[in-house]
Amino acid sequence: MNVNSHNIQNYHINYYSFYSFQRRKTKYSWSGIKIGDAFKNNIELPLKFKARKKFFLLTKKVQKKVWQALGYDIKDFIPKVKPQIAPFYTNYPGQLSAYASIGLTAYLEYKNKIKKNILYSELEDYLQNPTKYDKIKNLEPAIYEKIVDRTIYYVQTRLLLEALSRIKGLEYVENYRLFSASQLSFLNISLPDLIKISVLYVDVLPEPVDLNLHHISIQILNELNFISLKFNEELKKTKNFLKLGKKWVKNIMKLLAKYLPLIEEEKLKEQIKDFKNEFFDSFFPFRFSKPKPNRKIDLNKIPPLNKPRPPSLLPIDNI
Repeated sequence: MNVNSHNIQNYHINYYSFYSFQRRKTKYSWSGIKIGDAFKNNIELPLKFKARKKFFLLTKKVQKKVWQALGYDIKDFIPKVKPQIAPFYTNYPGQLSAYASIGLTAYLEYKNKIKKNILYSELEDYLQNPTKYDKIKNLEPAIYEKIVDRTIYYVQTRLLLEALSRIKGLEYVENYRLFSASQLSFLNISLPDLIKISVLYVDVLPEPVDLNLHHISIQILNELNFISLKFNEELKKTKNFLKLGKKWVKNIMKLLAKYLPLIEEEKLKEQIKDFKNEFFDSFFPFRFSKPKPNRKIDLNKIPPLNKPRPPSLLPIDNI
């Protein structure tokens, strides 16, 4: 072998070893790119953009399905909602977060197009004076109305999610509901949160006793779940969502009335303060107190961060 041929051989060896290093094989070479890879940080940009293109095309296709379900002509299709990508930036698995993002986009597209709170409209007479309609005399009307409003909102959301997930091509909405259940926090929990957990996720979450909840929250959630499980079973069979939704709301409010604050709360406390004992508590179970806007927080009574806390009547922002 002469010198020139030896140099040429070394050149080819160095060139191809360098080339193979630059274009090394990855798992995407055989598994392909999926929509779950659209926002991963550990893959090359060309592959990431290819996954994003697939994700955006599928999202647009699902949004068109929403338009079709509402009776709109596809020729006039202009998406009202941008593709939602928040689930990609959680601890949820990549492919499932993509499905949840598409489901969330479809749900928001639907809400944007109807622009009407159907269950609120159906209960318009009831909402004018819910305490009078439910024959409630001894509870705070303003607080009762707030709890009624949240209950209607969550029941309406559950009905919309169920209606959408039944449409062929919109099964992704159910993926979004499962994703939402996985992101729940049980630390600073309020009564509306317990209603939300029961109405939206009663069929996917474990028993209340297995959740990181205070014993009062467990008690209330067990009673709420007893109602929601029954209506959730009926929901799978019925086509008359509004009729079922109205019953669901009224059953929940009938249950929660015993937990809501009384109008004459302070007077009652004065009358019974001398009889406070365990025997008395068995006859007077837990009831929420009225929220106090200017209440002072006793720093010695703040519970540990990871320990379950008693539920508040309303979220902190609404007190």
